[in-house]
This record gives sequence, C-alpha cells and structure tokens, in this order.
Amino acid sequence: MIITVLGKGGSGKSTIATLLAQYFLNKKTGVLAVDADHNMDLTYNLMGDKEYTKPYLSDSVADVKKHIGLAPYQTYQDAFVPEVVVKRFRWSDSFFETYVEHPQENLWMLSAGPQTNNVLYGQACSHSMASPLKIFLPLLDVQAEQVVCVDEKAGLDGVSTGIVTGATIGVVVCEPKLHSIKTAQEIVKLLNFYETPYICVGNKIHSEEDKTVLIQSGLGIEILFPALLSITAQDKTVEQPLAELHQKILTSHKTDQLERTVKKFKRNNEFELM
Repeated sequence: MIITVLGKGGSGKSTIATLLAQYFLNKKTGVLAVDADHNMDLTYNLMGDKEYTKPYLSDSVADVKKHIGLAPYQTYQDAFVPEVVVKRFRWSDSFFETYVEHPQENLWMLSAGPQTNNVLYGQACSHSMASPLKIFLPLLDVQAEQVVCVDEKAGLDGVSTGIVTGATIGVVVCEPKLHSIKTAQEIVKLLNFYETPYICVGNKIHSEEDKTVLIQSGLGIEILFPALLSITAQDKTVEQPLAELHQKILTSHKTDQLERTVKKFKRNNEFELM
C-alpha cells in the first residue's frame, strides 16, 4: 500500500505523514518513508539526529532508468507506452541498497533531498528532484506487510505533475483556514482527474468551531486531528484519528496504480500528438 500525503504548506502535511509512519512502525509493519519535499521535514522527523548518508532521490534519474531498462535518452513515458516495463523495484534489490537509508528496524527512508545546484542555477525546476517517483512508485513491489508513506511537496505541485497515479491512495490534509480549504479542494479536483482515490482529513483542531468549519467545507472530512505540541504516535490524542484513518484507508484504497499510470502516459502521448 502506497499512501501519499498532500496539502497546503503549513497544513500539517508532514506531521500527518510522520504520524502515519510511526503508527505503522508501532504495528511492526515495514515502512518506506519517501520525502518528496525539499524541505525534508519527514526526513528530519523520522531520522532525528541520525545522519542521512545515502545519495538523494534527485540524483537517481540515470539509475532509475537503467534499472528498468531505459536508455539515458529515453523519457519516463517510454517506460509505459507503448508497452509496460515488467521489471519492478523491490526492497531487496541494488537500487534500495544504493539510495534507501535504513536508520532503524522496519524503517527505510528515501529523500528527494535539498535544493540542488541545477535548481539554484536555473537548469531544472524543483519538481525534477522528485520526478523519479513517476517511475519508482507505480513499479514498486509492495508486499502485504509493507507500507509506503510519501510526504509530497506542498500545495498543488505534488499532484499536478501526475506523480499521484503511483499511489494507492492520497490523504489530503486540511486545516480550518480558508486558503487551506481552497487548496485542498483544488488537490481533490486533480486527484479525481488522475483517478487516484483519496481521503480528506482535518488537522490543527482547537475548538468546536474548527470542527464545524472543516465539516462544512464540502471535502467530506470525517477524521479530525487535534493541534499537537509534539509529533509522536504515542500521544493519546492521535490514537483514535490514526486508527480511524487506517480503517478508512483499508476500505478506500485501490491497488491499480500501474494501470492508472499507464493510462496517464497514454493520455499524455495522445495530447502531444494532437
């Protein structure tokens, strides 16, 4: 199961992604935490004082292509159109050994990393740092005892690039503020466009008024997280909403991310030919 967490900057997206990762770790589930945001909040939250020693995902484009049999000059689209590449990414293969940190038992960490010189000097946009996920996620072999938690870039960036087709479900985080609600509504529109299932959750609840604002937002929010002073899945105040979110994910997610990704690239190809 691949869970992608999305939301406006400041909505608590990284906090919910961290709580979810900790929740599954407490259940002795193998967790691959993917930090697609160059702020690297998820990386810092889960690794603490441990040093991230592996190359960043932003440096993996050539190896991602090589792993699935693409030539350096080929595009990601060539991996799915006209034929689907059958080679998968597995947690035991050399790509994981090279790029995935293993800071503790049952936890693996893959980070896009901070801004690169290519971004700073105008040779690429920051989207490119997480772009290998367009191939990696839909071709990742995830077993029943494993969960992938992706902390996406803030706002619409993580959805508009189409990376979300590689997720089995999206979790849209929204706080009781107008701009956060508006952003969540736009994210939902894009998730519908990419046919990716989603759940909207409320965050930073201080009062009954906050609950009312989110429930009346039109986002179908049923799960509400309190405002937290610290990020820990041991906090009793988050046990219930995390358990509710887990159950909602189990009943809402779909495992056809490869099919959705193929459809996306075929649609992109047809658009280019118009």
